[in-house]
Amino acid sequence: MDGEQVLVIDDDPQVLSLIRRLLMRSGYQVETISHGDEALDRLRLEATLEDGNLALVLSDLKMPGVDGLQILEHVKDYCPDAVFVLMTGYATTDSAVVALRQGVYDYLTKPLDLDDL
Repeated sequence: MDGEQVLVIDDDPQVLSLIRRLLMRSGYQVETISHGDEALDRLRLEATLEDGNLALVLSDLKMPGVDGLQILEHVKDYCPDAVFVLMTGYATTDSAVVALRQGVYDYLTKPLDLDDL
């Protein structure tokens, strides 16, 4: 995925900064968004672009307003080729099973293991 575009959605600015730096050092183009509603607007825009190249969406599960599973539904609609990874500090077996059944590629727990990311 070197050079491809990654969208990171999380309401924690420290998490956004950490992931952005890590992925940019690995050659990815990284866009960060801190609000679920803004992420939905961004995904709608991606669907209208002829050269849209969103390869990966990393999203927090629990955020004010729109949550990660709602964002997943929009990713499926607007960017069906993008890989979707869910991150959460509130991991439960039930939420992991639900997420994986809904099409999440991977489910990462916070604090993030940077090697896993």
